[in-house]
Amino acid sequence: MAGAGPFERGFVEGPDSAVRHEAPSELASHSRAGIVVAVWGPTGAPGRSTVAINVAAELAARGAAVTLADADTYGGSIATMLGLFDESPGFAASGRLIERGEYSLAEFERLTQNVAVGAGWLRVLGGLSRADRWPEVGAARVSGLLEVLKEWNDAIVLDVGFNLERDEEISSDIDAPRRNAATLASLSSADVVLAVASADPVGIARFLREHQELRRVAPDARVIVVVNRLRRGAIGSGAARQISEVLQRFGGIRDPWYLPFDLDATDAALSAAGTLAEAAPRSAIRAAIRELVDAEFPAAAAPDSGARRGRSVRRRVRSEESRAGH
Repeated sequence: MAGAGPFERGFVEGPDSAVRHEAPSELASHSRAGIVVAVWGPTGAPGRSTVAINVAAELAARGAAVTLADADTYGGSIATMLGLFDESPGFAASGRLIERGEYSLAEFERLTQNVAVGAGWLRVLGGLSRADRWPEVGAARVSGLLEVLKEWNDAIVLDVGFNLERDEEISSDIDAPRRNAATLASLSSADVVLAVASADPVGIARFLREHQELRRVAPDARVIVVVNRLRRGAIGSGAARQISEVLQRFGGIRDPWYLPFDLDATDAALSAAGTLAEAAPRSAIRAAIRELVDAEFPAAAAPDSGARRGRSVRRRVRSEESRAGH
């Protein structure tokens, strides 16, 4: 956003000439069967939004048609992190049109904000501007919207809330709106769940407490565990090895991905209101996310990334331990 500091983004009225561009509309000319990728993590801000934004950006930079949607009904942050205006929550507005049977490609393009990423475009459906608007994103609206978006995208990346509690268990009114409906509907519709844990004792404990419930909510999804902010100081030497052993012993989780603690890079992205690819293209965390995307989403990988896709899990863990100071 030209002329706006990091604390003004999302609150200043007017056209966003720096990041909102008119993306070329090629969606209608292709028949697609997009995948739904939900990015979830437990309470404690393990880095869900950072992972969601940058996974979506890497996919879009490879030429995929990607929509990034903020489905967090507690504290959506995608619009602010990307320097977009969030006074018009595109995700909620799309859901309302779905319910009325009035959603179209033209409406989708009107409600998305477009961010240039390399040679590609990332379409963004912003989240709720206020947390008290959560009744606007019910389960039927979310599920219906995702079915339509799959026809127009190669991938839909959802940043979802932390809470997996089923509201029916705490409400006597079965017709009442559910606070966690958007999260639960997103996860139950997901083809892939990127489950983000923070690489510290508290973060891993919180993750393991919720992991079993996550598998119940998303029984058909492929769950990929991403351990964020790996560093030696919070765990000690051999941090990746220690965390891998705990995850396997108490959660039956094998082969997690590790993202290094790279505060300079993530701060640069926040300050620039952009992606890691733009603000810190040679950073360790950006390299780790690129490797994750190449390995887990090979259909969208760049032609020259085959060598990265072939790396073994053992090499991946060893390299991350080295970055953490093993």
